[in-house]
Amino acid sequence: MKNVLIVLIILFYSFCPKSTFGAGEDTASIDKITASIKEKKYHMAIDQIKQQLIVSPKNPQLYVLLKKAVEYESVFAYEEVFRANPQNGMLAQELGYKYLEHNEKDKAIEMFEKALELGMPRKELIGVIGQLYAEKGNSSKAIPLLEETVKLNSQDIVSLQTLEEIYGVEKPEKQKVISRKARKLLLITSLMDAGYGYADIGEYTSSTEMYQRVLKLDAANKEPYLALADAYRKNGDISLSIHHYLKAAEVVTDE
Repeated sequence: MKNVLIVLIILFYSFCPKSTFGAGEDTASIDKITASIKEKKYHMAIDQIKQQLIVSPKNPQLYVLLKKAVEYESVFAYEEVFRANPQNGMLAQELGYKYLEHNEKDKAIEMFEKALELGMPRKELIGVIGQLYAEKGNSSKAIPLLEETVKLNSQDIVSLQTLEEIYGVEKPEKQKVISRKARKLLLITSLMDAGYGYADIGEYTSSTEMYQRVLKLDAANKEPYLALADAYRKNGDISLSIHHYLKAAEVVTDE
């Protein structure tokens, strides 16, 4: 009887996965790693993960935690460098984008606004800040920033659509104008995409038709001129290609 029992025990240990017996240890290790990340001890967390991977190389939780630790360590590194260089606008901007990657919107706004104070170009950042304020429901701060963004870049469809949504609630008299601009820009984008699609398959006549339709909607847009120049060049019409390259240069000069 004892021999049979011994055999059964041996078989049980042979066929049961090792993780069955190490589950408690794995859970404790995961808890320690999680605690290290919460305490911003990212180097320690990464070292703990490395050690645990030797024991449990197929534990998916470890890879999730590793990704999180590495990402947060990157944010922590930017914070440390910025604390040492508080007058560096580029660092403030990059730290803002790092916060944005982690959906820390308040911190992102703070850093982007700091970057503006430190002299970073407004054209890139005000649209991002305006969008973040809109997402937080702060229309009074979002509207002027988004309006300025659209003035600086009339092709910014995201800012136009956000303004359209806000105006629908707060400034209905302005919504119609913005809606027309947004629809026009969406049409232009669709026509340009269609033109590029035709060009990709060598249908240059169809592609030039699309670009010409864009110019009828917006003659001050350099993109269709450049696309036409490229299409004519690939189709062997060098004179028309040069003509449209020059037209594109005129538009850029006027800007």
